[in-house]
Amino acid sequence: MYNFRKDESFMKGDTFRYTPQRMEDSGITPNLVRLTGPQDACNHLYFHNRSFTPDDKTVIFQSTRGGGNNLFAMELASGQVRQLTQGYQLDYFAYPSRDGKKVFFGAEGCIKTVDLETLEEEIIVRAQDLVEAKVTKCSGAFPSWDGKKLVCFYEANPDYAAVFSWYSRPERRRRMYKPHPDFKPHKPVTFEQLQAIMDAPVLDTSLLPEPVIIESFTLYRRENAWFLKVRGTKGEEGIAPCSDRASYLHLLLKKFLPLAIGKDARTLEEILNTIYVTDINYKIQGLAYWCCIAWLESAILDMLGKAAGVHIAQLLGGRQRDELEMYVASGNRDTTPEEEVEILHNRVDKIGAKAIKFKLGGRMSRNRDSIAGRTEGLLHLARKSFGDDFIIHCDGNGSFDARKGIEIGRIAESINAYFYEEPCPFDDLWDTKAVADALDVPLAFGEQETSLRRFAWIIENDAAQVLQPDLQYTGGFIQCIKVARMAQAAGKVVTPHVSGGYASYNMLLFCAIIPNAGHYHEYKGFRGVEDCVPGGLPVKNGLIRVPNGPGLGLDIPFINTPQTECVFEIR
Repeated sequence: MYNFRKDESFMKGDTFRYTPQRMEDSGITPNLVRLTGPQDACNHLYFHNRSFTPDDKTVIFQSTRGGGNNLFAMELASGQVRQLTQGYQLDYFAYPSRDGKKVFFGAEGCIKTVDLETLEEEIIVRAQDLVEAKVTKCSGAFPSWDGKKLVCFYEANPDYAAVFSWYSRPERRRRMYKPHPDFKPHKPVTFEQLQAIMDAPVLDTSLLPEPVIIESFTLYRRENAWFLKVRGTKGEEGIAPCSDRASYLHLLLKKFLPLAIGKDARTLEEILNTIYVTDINYKIQGLAYWCCIAWLESAILDMLGKAAGVHIAQLLGGRQRDELEMYVASGNRDTTPEEEVEILHNRVDKIGAKAIKFKLGGRMSRNRDSIAGRTEGLLHLARKSFGDDFIIHCDGNGSFDARKGIEIGRIAESINAYFYEEPCPFDDLWDTKAVADALDVPLAFGEQETSLRRFAWIIENDAAQVLQPDLQYTGGFIQCIKVARMAQAAGKVVTPHVSGGYASYNMLLFCAIIPNAGHYHEYKGFRGVEDCVPGGLPVKNGLIRVPNGPGLGLDIPFINTPQTECVFEIR
């Protein structure tokens, strides 16, 4: 007999053997065999369950062994046990199919099957699609002998049980994913090709025949808003908004700025490389480092654009488009599917958007949903509510491992999601690739990425079909343009990550520059920016025009008012 320990870790697909313990009981003729250890809970399958496969060679049982409630299959002849499920609380039933190839089971308000050979899972019926009440548990599902019908017993609030007979027609149940024409097949590309793109210059200074020597930097704060101003020796100026992260990163910024003083701003890329290799700055790299570099770079680009009398697009490859189509997003995870859909409808109506995005899972939660069943319910309800042709993006924020990410991704495919964003933790490139390889729905990834070489790995290995650099986290316009150029070499699109306010404004400028910008971009508002752009930033019918002014196109008159604090000045 195999005695399981509570601290033992078991995973789906793991196998092991047990040693049966024969037991004797006076007055009982049949042989008794104990299959599990007495110290381990073994959840019963109710007496009306058929637990043997039709050939009587395998028995299906549930157990909390290893710390989780999972299904196991035990081959009686060999004694081999195999774990069939992982990652959710099971209902107390399991029922082998008549052909012995699958097992029906209940979890998360759904009836599912698991293939005994491949362990692939499929949702057969979803309780939320059948009843208006909140389903708490499925206490049984029993297939007919012909395998075409299923009787399901649901426990729901308010206190009643619902019984349904459902006909299994896989060809009608399963929607084939329809790839959107915005996404093209992956083009093979070598790392050497990508390295050449990383090494190639981006900044065009042909419109700046005279040196622009950097004289000083000044960091300002106005309430929670932060701004970096650069000044040249001939009075040239540039101002870049910073995020509120400057409240704790400004000392790091102060360390880098002196390395640019006295340099010709036209050598911006060389200046940034110098900062990187000076002292041990390269050891600081990550979000904190690259945010500071992005602010420094944006201020200098603004100064160069104003000095040349052109929009920064003219310095960074040219303008590709004058307007962008926006999708509305919600960062909620504490809403029910019904509440979330209502919120999204209101936001769609406000700007006339034709696309949405919502959150899945529990954000870096290791497969736990924020509310049990919310992810699956929201995916299906959103499609039902918005209609077949509406564009739906969905975002996991690193909630799942590869197996769960694939399971959720197949649901995203079943509703024809436009793309499926960050299912796995942002630092797990291998699980991310495993999910991308298993699915047809395009995977979007990279919002937390700060390394060009890691972006190159993602692109070379086709670990994502949509690249999402952040204009701050990835180090500014030049770094992100290099990501876009690498993505373009592999036939991929770029839909940058944004966090609202001035960061969203920089996204507009960036997407006006790159040829392979995605079709839809995230709208989180432009709080604090509208008053700094002549004519504001109106969104009509889901479309927004990209500002045209010199430099960054911003006018920030309040920099020199008493309400704005000078945090430090570097000369």
